[in-house]
Amino acid sequence: MGKLAALLLRDRRFLRVLPEALFVVSGEVVAAGGNIFGIRVLTTLMRPAAYGQLALALTGAILAQQLILGPIGTACVRHYSPAVEGRELASYRKSVVALFAAGTLALLAISMALGVGLWISGHKSWLTVLTPAFAFAWISSASSILDGIQNAARQRIIVAAHQGAGAWLSIAS
Repeated sequence: MGKLAALLLRDRRFLRVLPEALFVVSGEVVAAGGNIFGIRVLTTLMRPAAYGQLALALTGAILAQQLILGPIGTACVRHYSPAVEGRELASYRKSVVALFAAGTLALLAISMALGVGLWISGHKSWLTVLTPAFAFAWISSASSILDGIQNAARQRIIVAAHQGAGAWLSIAS
Protein backbone atom coordinates (compact mmCIF):
# COMPACT_ATOMS: atom_id res chain seq x y z
CA MET A 1 0.00 0.00 0.00
CA GLY A 2 2.93 2.36 0.66
CA LYS A 3 4.10 2.24 -2.97
CA LEU A 4 0.60 2.99 -4.28
CA ALA A 5 0.25 5.98 -1.93
CA ALA A 6 3.64 7.34 -3.04
CA LEU A 7 2.68 6.91 -6.70
CA LEU A 8 -0.65 8.72 -6.20
CA LEU A 9 1.06 11.52 -4.27
CA ARG A 10 3.65 11.92 -6.99
CA ASP A 11 0.93 11.93 -9.67
CA ARG A 12 -1.00 14.60 -7.75
CA ARG A 13 2.09 16.80 -7.64
CA PHE A 14 2.65 16.18 -11.34
CA LEU A 15 -0.96 17.09 -12.15
CA ARG A 16 -0.71 20.21 -9.97
CA VAL A 17 2.45 21.42 -11.73
CA LEU A 18 1.41 20.36 -15.24
CA PRO A 19 -0.72 23.43 -16.17
CA GLU A 20 2.01 25.85 -15.10
CA ALA A 21 4.66 23.83 -16.95
CA LEU A 22 2.56 23.76 -20.11
CA PHE A 23 2.00 27.51 -19.91
CA VAL A 24 5.73 28.16 -19.46
CA VAL A 25 6.61 25.89 -22.39
CA SER A 26 3.92 27.56 -24.51
CA GLY A 27 5.31 30.99 -23.62
CA GLU A 28 8.80 29.93 -24.67
CA VAL A 29 7.51 28.50 -27.97
CA VAL A 30 5.52 31.67 -28.70
CA ALA A 31 8.58 33.82 -27.87
CA ALA A 32 10.85 31.72 -30.11
CA GLY A 33 8.32 31.93 -32.94
CA GLY A 34 8.06 35.69 -32.53
CA ASN A 35 11.83 36.09 -32.58
CA ILE A 36 12.20 33.95 -35.70
CA PHE A 37 9.37 35.79 -37.43
CA GLY A 38 10.90 39.12 -36.41
CA ILE A 39 14.19 38.23 -38.06
CA ARG A 40 12.31 37.24 -41.19
CA VAL A 41 10.45 40.55 -41.22
CA LEU A 42 13.65 42.55 -40.72
CA THR A 43 15.58 40.71 -43.41
CA THR A 44 12.70 41.18 -45.84
CA LEU A 45 12.20 44.89 -45.16
CA MET A 46 15.83 45.98 -44.83
CA ARG A 47 18.65 46.11 -47.33
CA PRO A 48 21.50 43.72 -46.45
CA ALA A 49 23.86 46.58 -45.60
CA ALA A 50 21.30 48.23 -43.30
CA TYR A 51 20.54 44.89 -41.62
CA GLY A 52 24.26 44.32 -41.10
CA GLN A 53 24.59 47.78 -39.56
CA LEU A 54 21.64 47.07 -37.27
CA ALA A 55 23.05 43.68 -36.27
CA LEU A 56 26.42 45.24 -35.44
CA ALA A 57 24.83 48.02 -33.39
CA LEU A 58 22.64 45.54 -31.50
CA THR A 59 25.67 43.36 -30.81
CA GLY A 60 27.43 46.34 -29.24
CA ALA A 61 24.33 47.26 -27.25
CA ILE A 62 23.91 43.71 -25.97
CA LEU A 63 27.58 43.62 -24.99
CA ALA A 64 27.13 46.81 -22.99
CA GLN A 65 23.97 45.37 -21.45
CA GLN A 66 25.75 42.18 -20.43
CA LEU A 67 28.68 44.05 -18.91
CA ILE A 68 26.72 46.73 -17.07
CA LEU A 69 23.11 45.83 -16.35
CA GLY A 70 23.45 42.05 -16.62
CA PRO A 71 25.35 41.65 -13.33
CA ILE A 72 22.87 43.99 -11.65
CA GLY A 73 20.05 41.72 -12.82
CA THR A 74 21.86 38.67 -11.48
CA ALA A 75 22.31 40.36 -8.10
CA CYS A 76 18.63 41.31 -8.02
CA VAL A 77 17.57 37.72 -8.61
CA ARG A 78 20.11 36.33 -6.15
CA HIS A 79 19.06 38.60 -3.29
CA TYR A 80 15.27 38.38 -3.74
CA SER A 81 14.75 35.28 -1.60
CA PRO A 82 16.91 36.49 1.32
CA ALA A 83 15.02 39.81 1.22
CA VAL A 84 11.69 38.00 1.40
CA GLU A 85 12.88 35.70 4.18
CA GLY A 86 14.30 38.64 6.15
CA ARG A 87 11.17 40.72 5.50
CA GLU A 88 13.30 43.45 3.95
CA LEU A 89 11.46 43.94 0.64
CA ALA A 90 11.27 47.72 1.01
CA SER A 91 15.04 47.95 1.38
CA TYR A 92 15.46 45.44 -1.46
CA ARG A 93 13.27 47.54 -3.79
CA LYS A 94 15.23 50.70 -2.99
CA SER A 95 18.49 48.87 -3.70
CA VAL A 96 17.19 47.47 -7.00
CA VAL A 97 16.09 50.94 -8.12
CA ALA A 98 19.40 52.50 -7.07
CA LEU A 99 21.46 49.82 -8.84
CA PHE A 100 19.35 50.04 -11.98
CA ALA A 101 19.63 53.84 -11.98
CA ALA A 102 23.43 53.62 -11.64
CA GLY A 103 23.59 51.07 -14.45
CA THR A 104 21.35 53.26 -16.59
CA LEU A 105 23.64 56.24 -16.06
CA ALA A 106 26.68 54.13 -16.98
CA LEU A 107 24.93 52.87 -20.12
CA LEU A 108 23.92 56.42 -21.02
CA ALA A 109 27.48 57.69 -20.50
CA ILE A 110 28.87 54.97 -22.78
CA SER A 111 26.22 55.74 -25.38
CA MET A 112 26.99 59.45 -25.31
CA ALA A 113 30.76 58.84 -25.50
CA LEU A 114 30.21 56.58 -28.52
CA GLY A 115 27.97 59.21 -30.08
CA VAL A 116 30.61 61.90 -29.66
CA GLY A 117 33.25 59.54 -31.05
CA LEU A 118 31.10 58.74 -34.08
CA TRP A 119 30.37 62.45 -34.64
CA ILE A 120 34.04 63.44 -34.44
CA SER A 121 35.19 60.57 -36.66
CA GLY A 122 32.69 61.53 -39.37
CA HIS A 123 30.44 58.47 -39.01
CA LYS A 124 27.29 60.51 -38.39
CA SER A 125 25.09 57.96 -40.19
CA TRP A 126 25.72 55.53 -37.32
CA LEU A 127 24.08 57.94 -34.89
CA THR A 128 20.66 56.96 -36.25
CA VAL A 129 21.39 53.36 -35.23
CA LEU A 130 23.15 54.09 -31.93
CA THR A 131 20.20 55.59 -30.08
CA PRO A 132 17.69 52.80 -30.84
CA ALA A 133 20.34 50.14 -30.14
CA PHE A 134 21.08 51.50 -26.69
CA ALA A 135 17.37 52.04 -26.02
CA PHE A 136 16.93 48.37 -26.89
CA ALA A 137 19.73 47.42 -24.47
CA TRP A 138 18.12 49.44 -21.68
CA ILE A 139 14.60 48.14 -22.27
CA SER A 140 15.73 44.53 -22.58
CA SER A 141 17.80 44.92 -19.39
CA ALA A 142 14.81 46.27 -17.49
CA SER A 143 12.69 43.44 -18.85
CA SER A 144 15.31 40.85 -17.93
CA ILE A 145 15.62 42.18 -14.39
CA LEU A 146 11.84 42.17 -13.90
CA ASP A 147 11.56 38.67 -15.38
CA GLY A 148 14.32 37.45 -13.08
CA ILE A 149 12.66 38.91 -10.00
CA GLN A 150 9.30 37.45 -11.00
CA ASN A 151 10.92 34.06 -11.59
CA ALA A 152 12.50 34.27 -8.14
CA ALA A 153 9.02 35.10 -6.78
CA ARG A 154 7.74 31.96 -8.57
CA GLN A 155 5.48 33.97 -10.89
CA ARG A 156 6.49 31.87 -13.87
CA ILE A 157 3.20 32.18 -15.75
CA ILE A 158 3.53 35.98 -15.77
CA VAL A 159 7.12 35.66 -17.02
CA ALA A 160 6.08 33.24 -19.78
CA ALA A 161 3.25 35.53 -20.91
CA HIS A 162 5.55 38.55 -20.80
CA GLN A 163 8.26 36.86 -22.87
CA GLY A 164 5.79 35.49 -25.40
CA ALA A 165 4.03 38.83 -25.83
CA GLY A 166 7.30 40.78 -25.88
CA ALA A 167 8.68 38.90 -28.87
CA TRP A 168 5.61 39.68 -30.95
CA LEU A 169 5.21 43.27 -29.71
CA SER A 170 8.77 44.05 -30.76
CA ILE A 171 7.77 43.24 -34.34
CA ALA A 172 4.93 45.79 -34.14
CA SER A 173 7.32 48.52 -33.04
